[in-house]
Amino acid sequence: MNVSTRLAKKKSGEEWSWLRKAGALYVLITGLASSWVAVAAEREKFPGFVVHPHEGDGPEFEFSSAYATSASPVVIKVVGRKMKESDAEFRTSLQKHWLAGNVPRAAELRMREQVLCDFGSGRGRCDRYEFEPGGDEHSYYFYLNNWK
Repeated sequence: MNVSTRLAKKKSGEEWSWLRKAGALYVLITGLASSWVAVAAEREKFPGFVVHPHEGDGPEFEFSSAYATSASPVVIKVVGRKMKESDAEFRTSLQKHWLAGNVPRAAELRMREQVLCDFGSGRGRCDRYEFEPGGDEHSYYFYLNNWK
């Protein structure tokens, strides 16, 4: 093998090495950019609030401050006491009240389902409301394990 052949192979190897490094840099930059987009797209934490009963009849309910995700669902509690079995009759109307105040008015409900969520110790049950066009970014979770 003569000198010019060795130089050509070495140069070719250096070019491939540079291309591999450039490709790795592209993948790194693309990955970082998508992470930044994902962080930017993360929803804000929804504020908690208390709902007073109509005409003073019934308990007050407190909505937790939450991201309304599987890992941070909205928790609804009765103010001043533990939940009773009779409180369950208000569950769906309370969830709809929260959704009406926090989901864009034009959003169309795609489905409602009970799912396992990643909240608290172990896995809990949640009501999940998904709005068009679907996916987790258009879903809102309400914790169910505290309801009797």
